[in-house]
Amino acid sequence: MATSTQGIGTRTTSPVLSSQPDDILVTEALNGNSRSFEVLVRRYRRLIVALGRRMTGSFEDAEDIAQQTFMKAFVGLPRFQGRSSFSTWLTSIAVNEARMWIRKRSRLREVLHPGVGDEGDIAPPLEIADSRPDSESICFQKERRSVLFSGVTRLRAPLRSALGFAICGKSRPRQRLCCWA
Repeated sequence: MATSTQGIGTRTTSPVLSSQPDDILVTEALNGNSRSFEVLVRRYRRLIVALGRRMTGSFEDAEDIAQQTFMKAFVGLPRFQGRSSFSTWLTSIAVNEARMWIRKRSRLREVLHPGVGDEGDIAPPLEIADSRPDSESICFQKERRSVLFSGVTRLRAPLRSALGFAICGKSRPRQRLCCWA
């Protein structure tokens, strides 16, 4: 058995499982093998984070995008039809997540402040993020949360745990990974 460390806990992954092609791992994950999805997360996490960082310019945003990507991939795994490779499908989810992230971030409003610039000019406007979500976003979040929670609660404990690991990442052993774990 090969041992790898992620965060504080130690996990063992079968070398046979780690060397399996993506399509086999996807099939096994669909059949309830939580380790298979975990292997896919480990295999593609760096790629997805790098993609998110290239698109947003921020490592922190890229980490959030990666978490959202793997969560959506896990929930959408039954809809994966295999017409493209798993990595292509996962990358398209990540690109869409990054685009949504950029769209949300770009909703800035300008506010004039009563400052004076270096040469007596009025200082340029400050850009302050409008943190208020619009009604469409609120509705979408509620629907997504409901669908995700109902799907996750129907999973067996090991698969819920693997999903929690993929989403929450660096957690301590025996610590609740997420609200459903």
